[in-house]
Amino acid sequence: MTIRLRRTNVKFSIWILKFGFTEGLSFMSNTKVLVIGLDGATFDVIGPLMDNGTMPCLKSMKETGASGKLTSVIPPVTAPAWFSLASGKNPGKTGVFGFQVRTKDDFEFEYLSSRFFKGNSFWDLLSEQGKTVGLVNYPMLFPPYPINGFMVSGLGSSPDQEITYPESLKDELNQVTSGYEIRVNYSDKHYRDADDLLITDINRVLDKNVAAALHLMKTRDWDLFMVVISVTDWIQHALWKYLDPSHPLYDQGKHEKYQPEFDRFWGRVDDAIARLMEQAQPGVTFILSDHGFGPMKKAFYLNTWLQKQGYLKKKGFLKKLFKRRAKGEDTRKGSRLLKEKLDVQKTAAFCLEQNILLGNIYFNHAQDKPGLREEIRKKLNDLTDSSGNRIDVKMYQPEDVYWGEHTHLAPDLFIVLDDFKYSVEFRLSDRLFLDRPSNPNRTGSHRLEGIMMVQGPMISKTKIEGAHIYDIASHILYLSGVPIPEDLDGKIINHLFTPSYLESHPAVYGKPRPFVMDEGFRRSDHVEVEKRLKALGYL
Repeated sequence: MTIRLRRTNVKFSIWILKFGFTEGLSFMSNTKVLVIGLDGATFDVIGPLMDNGTMPCLKSMKETGASGKLTSVIPPVTAPAWFSLASGKNPGKTGVFGFQVRTKDDFEFEYLSSRFFKGNSFWDLLSEQGKTVGLVNYPMLFPPYPINGFMVSGLGSSPDQEITYPESLKDELNQVTSGYEIRVNYSDKHYRDADDLLITDINRVLDKNVAAALHLMKTRDWDLFMVVISVTDWIQHALWKYLDPSHPLYDQGKHEKYQPEFDRFWGRVDDAIARLMEQAQPGVTFILSDHGFGPMKKAFYLNTWLQKQGYLKKKGFLKKLFKRRAKGEDTRKGSRLLKEKLDVQKTAAFCLEQNILLGNIYFNHAQDKPGLREEIRKKLNDLTDSSGNRIDVKMYQPEDVYWGEHTHLAPDLFIVLDDFKYSVEFRLSDRLFLDRPSNPNRTGSHRLEGIMMVQGPMISKTKIEGAHIYDIASHILYLSGVPIPEDLDGKIINHLFTPSYLESHPAVYGKPRPFVMDEGFRRSDHVEVEKRLKALGYL
């Protein structure tokens, strides 16, 4: 599948490209752009809350601006989704298919970090053109690095590390927030049967993130300001079991107690958005999510299935194939599957620990087994649960959903069970299925369709159609008057803008900007990042 750019004022753009006048050429806009990311937000949740008056700010945005669904990437997971938003490229061009990134043809992985973001993100392009940018709580953007502005790392980092650029900003934020916080480990045993404590902690972290953003808005100059609110994802993971009467862990008494708390939380989010917009006085505001949300009801143990089908064999820990290297010192550990003593010589297919949202099947191409993919696809199409009922299995091949020079690094097959209602577990187990979530604190899961809402004088009152997460970078560059690199996958959605704005602000396209990792960064400490992601239930 290939999605091509749809441009505004095509004749003008082609003229610029033909004669090469893109260097330094742009309609340098003075429009201030505010972007608020609500991790995991879905219209299935916020739609009714807008209608009943709980979220008046977003309701006003919907009534006066543009809104619609925003399609995420495959897989709709935090790391590749936010990275595609930042880069404007599909994962096939960057190789970022999950939290763990494979940079070579072997099975050596590292965690997504700033060495992937730096130089490849829309804020780098803005910074290079003299625009002042501010980033707060952006997932996996660690360690922070110098830009024309300021940067505060988000998910994947810890407040006891250097999380800000400039470094002095950290002490300032700690003072403003009485100790800045980044995450709530909702998946931890600490919160089991402690929902009141979880909600209290989530609200506290929300308040601190917003307080930090408001402080930076007040005290710094900026042309683009982006803040990501991650707690919107975590509260849905944890409390979905109380929202859905069909969920296996549903409890009517707890529904009556926690549904109002859940709604009040979203009311606080709406109030935060209103305060951010009032303080910023932006020319245009984007409200975005990296993916949607829905229930997670059951679990499927994929490696156990592969083992029972004869595709996976255990034997020994093979250091040669799965050796972990870091400059001078091996600080990274291998996949947990390797600890299960995978016999690579006899294994044809396996799933690695990358996320539990869907299955990531890799083939052992050294075996060169003809027809392996189709054989596995056929068997999965006939998959039945423990009661003998057919399961809806959707499968994605990388060449069908990606394009670019890194497509070959993707898993050979992605599998989604019953529209993400099953988690797909990598651990070997004595069972194939579990008729409830594998973690009682992770009862909601991601979906492909997030949200996009835009408001500003140049924005039409319209329903947004056909928007993809990698379109966002192109729109931010366009509104900022900065040339859009020709190799971005994002398109300008014409119906989003008023005809007069499109006519007076033709899009400018610049030369391609190939994806390059910054080798000046120390690779993220594998063990510490893994601990943080596991505590959040991502692994």
